Amino acid sequence: MACQSFTLNGLNAICKEGKGGILKVWIAPFDNVTFVPDASDNTISIADVSAFKCYAFRRNSASATTTGAYNENAGNTQGTDLTLDFLKQDAVKRLEIEALLKSSTRAIYKDANNVYHFIGATYPVEPNANEVATGQAMTDPNHYSITLHDEDDHLPYLLDASTAERIETILPPAI
Repeated sequence: MACQSFTLNGLNAICKEGKGGILKVWIAPFDNVTFVPDASDNTISIADVSAFKCYAFRRNSASATTTGAYNENAGNTQGTDLTLDFLKQDAVKRLEIEALLKSSTRAIYKDANNVYHFIGATYPVEPNANEVATGQAMTDPNHYSITLHDEDDHLPYLLDASTAERIETILPPAI
């Protein structure tokens, strides 16, 4: 890969809030999503969002962490772990977890600040950890937990406004 030059502009520390947490996640089979990146602002647009399925989460039950790995010879990579807790074990959730464990996907997650992040741009998002647990105490969770992992050359893209508007029309299944 050729060396690139970048322009730094600096940032002003005016924002005090930055809530953590994931509100919703949309997941689609890797090969069923085509996107167009916009290099000017690092957003992407997706014309057809119909392949995505929606998963909604209670507060404090889903998170995303992106961690960079830097190598002078091989270049930089960004690994994103999307950890999803599905509370209360049941047959429907078990089937869905089984499907996610066997999948190669692309994913969009909406954080608590209403920002939409896209992972799976270059390589499929795939499971790299899961847990099925019920605790000892009443306050311990009874849940399925799965971590989906993305490895890419850049930070997760953000969705453009039009794609974000369309993805919001895809709702989780009714209970």
